[in-house]
Formats: sequence, C-alpha cells, structure tokens
Amino acid sequence: MPLQTYDTQINSVCQPFTAVSHSFGPKTLKSVYSFESNRQTSDMRCPYCGKMNVYVHARHSTEIKDFPFLPKHRQSLVFYYHGYKCRECGHHFMEPIPAKVPNARITIRAAEWIKGLLSRNMPVSAVAEITGFHWETVKKIHLGFMDEFLRKRKEELQR
Repeated sequence: MPLQTYDTQINSVCQPFTAVSHSFGPKTLKSVYSFESNRQTSDMRCPYCGKMNVYVHARHSTEIKDFPFLPKHRQSLVFYYHGYKCRECGHHFMEPIPAKVPNARITIRAAEWIKGLLSRNMPVSAVAEITGFHWETVKKIHLGFMDEFLRKRKEELQR
C-alpha cells in the first residue's frame, strides 16, 4: 500500500516557530505547512528603546511562497506570529519571520532559485512562468540581483 499524506507525521522546528499542520490538495497540487510562534514574550526586546517591557498586542498570520519540490506543485508556508507593544515607549513591532525575503512574501531559498534562473540569462517572463511566482515578484528579485552584480563589478573595476 502506498504511503499517504495522512500517514506521515512532521515534527519540525524553524527557529522560534514549530510546525503545527500540513495540508495537501491533490487536485490543486498545493502543499501548505503551518508554523506557530513559540517565542516567549519575556525574551522579546523593543527594537526602538531596547527595553524588555513588552506585551503581546495582536496575533497575525502571513503566507509566504516557497520553492516547489515537484513540477507544477505549489508550496506555501503560513506563519502565525505576534505583534508586540512596548510599555516603555509605546511603539508597535512584529515578531520577525525566519527565511522570509524582506518586502516580499517568498522564502529566501525560492529567491535564490529565481536568481539562479535569471543568472542564466532567462527572461523575467519565462522565470515567472516556470516558477509560478508573480511577474512583479520575479522582477523585484531581478532588479536586486542586477544591483548586487553592478555593485560588485564596480568594486572590481576600482581595484
């Protein structure tokens, strides 16, 4: 008898997050892994004033797209995390999400995969079609990749 997804138990910890569920839609070919924060409020420091006098102000969730392990298969990670408020300075801040590209809802490894495809002179539209990521997301990564390349090249020429 083949192994089914309901026969598999996943015990995973991603820094201060613990995997709480996994779902797979055979018709949609989409996997979703859910992670919940296990960070203690007493361990949090306000990034504005540096004090450790904070409390949980809200609970948030965000879905980020990940590198697909199978062709035409979509994979997402859902993170449930805390929003905090500092009792000293009154600022609000969010718990950081590991493996997430800043200002984008994709994982770092997915961004590296996209960079690898772009570095082989593939057009943005082709990379978007192959990966299943939105064209604008691929374009942002391409612009960042080009900026990094030009900065390194400029440093080389100055030597």
